[in-house]
Amino acid sequence: MDKRKGEKKHSASEGRKFDLEYEIIATEAADRFFSSLDSKDMKAYKCKGCKKVIYPPADFCPFCGRKIEKSDAVKISNDAKVFSQTVIHYTVPLMSDFKQNFALIAFRIPQTDTYVIVPSKNTGIYLGDRVKIFVKSKDKKHNMSDIELEKL
Repeated sequence: MDKRKGEKKHSASEGRKFDLEYEIIATEAADRFFSSLDSKDMKAYKCKGCKKVIYPPADFCPFCGRKIEKSDAVKISNDAKVFSQTVIHYTVPLMSDFKQNFALIAFRIPQTDTYVIVPSKNTGIYLGDRVKIFVKSKDKKHNMSDIELEKL
């Protein structure tokens, strides 16, 4: 305690808490992706430059940098293979829908060249499992937490 000012001094090793307000501006690709979550058909985007299939969509191909257009959409299946999974045993403030013991699951849809990581309340999905991808029917937030996985 600094006796002259009556304030507590913080050492460099002490943590400090900051409240930040921020806004994420959705790109055209993000708008297409979250809008597509409302439809029954899953779509990826095939780059006209390198022919890689990208899911979820991006504004630019992560492989060659070419702009991805709405017309590059291709239909894909809703089954995937799990390549990584971890269970989180604590509450993450920025993921308020997911309390203790939720999973982060990385999967790849066979027709695509990219991987997707989603949070899931299903902690019984493991590395190598085949899963079905579907969208929540209730309480949609229009973000990655709308995606659910079910073990096949």
